[in-house]
Amino acid sequence: MKALFALVLAIFAVHQSRSFFLLDLYKNCCTPLVYFGNGRAACQPNRLLRACCSVLSYKCNPGYTLTGSPVNICSNKIWTIQHPSCEKENPCLSRRRVCHRNAICTQTFSSYRCDCKDGYSGDGRRNCERTCDRPRPPSEGGLKPDKQEYDDGDTVEFFCNPGYKGFYGRNTAYCRYGFFNSNPPVCLKHDCSPPPSIGNGKMTPSSRLSWAAGHTVTYSCNEGFILVGVAESQCQSGGTYTNSPPQCVETCETPIAPGNGTLMASDTLHWKNGDVATMSCNAGYEMMGQSSSTCTAGNWDPPFSVTCTLMLPVEEGSG
Repeated sequence: MKALFALVLAIFAVHQSRSFFLLDLYKNCCTPLVYFGNGRAACQPNRLLRACCSVLSYKCNPGYTLTGSPVNICSNKIWTIQHPSCEKENPCLSRRRVCHRNAICTQTFSSYRCDCKDGYSGDGRRNCERTCDRPRPPSEGGLKPDKQEYDDGDTVEFFCNPGYKGFYGRNTAYCRYGFFNSNPPVCLKHDCSPPPSIGNGKMTPSSRLSWAAGHTVTYSCNEGFILVGVAESQCQSGGTYTNSPPQCVETCETPIAPGNGTLMASDTLHWKNGDVATMSCNAGYEMMGQSSSTCTAGNWDPPFSVTCTLMLPVEEGSG
C-alpha cells in the first residue's frame, strides 16, 4: 500500500514539474511580427513548442539597409529591443566610390547626384578636373570667349586691337589641370608692313617687331653699286611709306683718259648702267680707237682702247 502511495506521489510530482516547465516556456513566447516594412522578419520557433515565437531575425529587401539589430529575443512575452527598420540605401555612403574624388555626392529620391566641388569641372562621376581662372588678356587686346572661369579642356583665343599685332606668346591657350598652357601675346603698335629689302643692298634697321607711324628705314648699297632713288622712307599712320624702296645699280669704274687726251664729263663720280663715256684728244693729236663706250653690267662695252698720237705736219708741195 505504501508503495502504491509513493508511486502516485511520484507521478503527481512529474506532472507538476512539467506544468511549471511549460509555463516557463510560454513566458518566452511573443506575438510574431506581421508587417516589417521593406523587408521580412522570420520567426524561429521553440523546439518544444512549435507555435511559440521566441526569436525574430530581420532581413531587408534589395536596395535597403537594416538600421538596428538583426536579431530580437522574446522575454516575458515582450520583445527585448525595439524592432529595427529598413531604410533605402544611400549610395553616397557606400564603400564603393560612386562619385569622383573631387565631387560631392548627394542622395536624391530615386538615386544620387554627383556635383564637382568649387574650382573643378566635369560630369562629377568619371572626372572633376580643376578649372582655370580667367587669363590676363594682352595689352591693347582681348580674349574670347571672355569669362571668369574656364572648364578643363576649354580653349581661349587671344586677339589684338586694330592697328596692333601680336608677338611672342601664342594666339590660343588650352586649360588643363587648372592652368593655361601658354601666355598671351604682346600686342605692339603695327601700322605698316615690314619694308621690303633691296637687292645688292641693305636696310637699317634690318628688322623690328612692329612698324608704327614715325618709324624710319634707311637703305644703302653694297660696294660696287649706287643707290637710285630716295635712301630714307618713313611709315605713315595710313599703313604706307613716304617713298618707294630705291634700287642698287651696279657701277663701272671711271675710265682713264688717254695720254694727250681727256675724258669728257670727267666730274661724274659714278658710272651706272647705260651711261656713255667719251674720250677726246688734245689739239694736234689724232685718236686711234673707239672714242665712246657704254657702261653695261659693270663693264665698258666695248672696252676702251684709245690712244692719242701726234699728227705729223704736212710738208708743203708734197703730193
